[in-house]
Amino acid sequence: MNQKKGFSLKEAVEAAADSCIQKGILADMLLGNKAEGIAFRFF
Repeated sequence: MNQKKGFSLKEAVEAAADSCIQKGILADMLLGNKAEGIAFRFF
């Protein structure tokens, strides 16, 4: 949905991760491994 708003894929993935953290969805995993999770998305 963020890509439809004009974000690049990287920006959309980062925004989705930030949104999940704010909502408490997978927050522990994302806070500790956000960079790895985002990097994994691109492989």
